[in-house]
Order: sequence, then C-alpha cells, then structure tokens
Amino acid sequence: MAHDDKQGNPDSMLFWQGGLKQIDDLVQNVKNSSSAVGASSGSEKRNAVKNIVSVALDKEAIKKRAEEIASWKNPYDVSVWLFAEAETRLADAYVTVLDGTSASVQIDASKVVESPSREATDSLARAIYARRPGLPELHWFLAERRYIYEKVKGA
Repeated sequence: MAHDDKQGNPDSMLFWQGGLKQIDDLVQNVKNSSSAVGASSGSEKRNAVKNIVSVALDKEAIKKRAEEIASWKNPYDVSVWLFAEAETRLADAYVTVLDGTSASVQIDASKVVESPSREATDSLARAIYARRPGLPELHWFLAERRYIYEKVKGA
C-alpha cells in the first residue's frame, strides 16, 4: 500500500473496507509470525479468570477520535508507534477478530496490557512501518484501538 501524506479523510472507504482488513491482516500476521509480540507484550502474568467485555464499535465516535488524532499532526513514525503501542496493549485480549466487518468485538479485559513492553511495541511498529499504511489509516486504527481500550477499562 502506498504511503499517503494526507492528514486524513475519515469518510474515505479505506476506513470502512480495504484499509481495515489490510491492517488487521498485518497485525494478525505479525502476531502469528513473531512470538516476541505475544510472548513479551507484558502479559506474561495472566489472570486465570476471564472477564469478557463486548465492545460495540461506534463508527461515528471512532471517526471523531480519528479526526482529533489527525489534528495532532504527528510525524508518520510517531503515528506508527502510537498505533503499534495501542494494538500491543490489546493484542492478547481479543476474543473475537477485529476485522472491520463486525459491529462489535469481544475483549478479555483480564488480558489487556496496561503498559506493553517496548520490545513488543517496537516489533509491531517495524512490521507496520514496512507496509507503509497511509496516515488516515493510522489515525483510524489508533482511534479504534483507543476507543476499545477505554470502553474495556470503563467496564
């Protein structure tokens, strides 16, 4: 996917279709191919009791957050890092796949990592950076992960 320096058009179809699937596929591939992401995400100490939370994905709320994130005007590499950190925080907690087609996602709140390790975040950030997603996509995915995290923590 080509790098896009536009500050984000949340109405773009990339947010709703192909972009969602591509980044989520990337995240799944990295998690499957790199034991470092899951093994060192900071979740080594896991609770045996599951605390499953269903999060309805409010696309309008996520869109608003993506617009706010775009207004920060972070450099590309910072946006990649923030997305990788947000995804690493949730990576081990997904009960259902976040694929852009469902209106909700289930998260095991007991597996959410408050402070993911630098190594796990770096590993995922490098994989994301290699794919060069556009800034609008990074803004959307960061907004989505933060939305999910806040809903899980507020539950």
